[in-house]
Amino acid sequence: MAVYEDYIEGKAANLFLDFYANLENASSSKEIIYARREDQEAYDAWHLAWYVSEILDIHELSKSHKLIFNDIPRKEKNLIVYLLLLTFERPVALLEFGCAMFELIDGIEISEKILTGVETNEKDKIVEQTEFFSIEMSKVMRGGAERLHPNIPIRFFNHVNDLDRNFDLIYDRNVSSYAMNTVDDLVSFMSRGEVGFYNLFVSKDKTFISMRMGKSLTYFHLEELVDRLDKPLYYLFGQKSLGSGTMDFDPSLGHDVIEGFFLNADEAFAQSWLVVAMSYPDVAKWFVEKEIKLTLANALWSI
Repeated sequence: MAVYEDYIEGKAANLFLDFYANLENASSSKEIIYARREDQEAYDAWHLAWYVSEILDIHELSKSHKLIFNDIPRKEKNLIVYLLLLTFERPVALLEFGCAMFELIDGIEISEKILTGVETNEKDKIVEQTEFFSIEMSKVMRGGAERLHPNIPIRFFNHVNDLDRNFDLIYDRNVSSYAMNTVDDLVSFMSRGEVGFYNLFVSKDKTFISMRMGKSLTYFHLEELVDRLDKPLYYLFGQKSLGSGTMDFDPSLGHDVIEGFFLNADEAFAQSWLVVAMSYPDVAKWFVEKEIKLTLANALWSI
């Protein structure tokens, strides 16, 4: 499988994280950089602070006795993955592509607490019935995930080519677009999941490669992808990535694209998941507000 290497020894840095101050009275420059991290160190430092803060916020939130549905953080990730786990009605092997600090574990736990409205017995918690796996190349992220979840075994793979098994559920928040450059590669990866929940960047005309945050970014040809998969691909929601509005240029390069969330599963599972979701009134209302529906991806060609 052809996979991009994001950071190659000797290559000029593409990603920077600066700690600097604006000094309006300085004669030579208004900005003084006190510290700089580049490439993998920049990525690790930024995300370490971001995700540790997220986990700490969830832990603090879980202490509250008056939790409501709107308190669930990042519902498009934590809530949907929790509902998918519920749908299996059995222990699940879950793979996250690029787990960061595996804050997904904390998100699943708070989703369960809020939706059930009760303090679940430890052995009955859904995270206790789930095996966690991740493809994560960052040693910092891997170490942090283990230390922040000391009682939950996590198996890491350094590279997508290192996978030696299949999984019940795969979750990928667009990491595939940074790691792969062909539909063949993506289909090979997706075939390892009985069910997959993906944030995919897809194009209606062809596969093409753009750039984002100093890295190669692939938009996969949607029609070719649908034709190659062995299970239906359902479009759920989303047209544009949340980060797109903060960039200096549009990575879609003028192509007709969708940066959305998709479910790759057989029809019986997809419909069962929808039934599980609709059984919670707050979730049903949120699905309507978010316009989350099971739409076969081939219907997107004419939209």
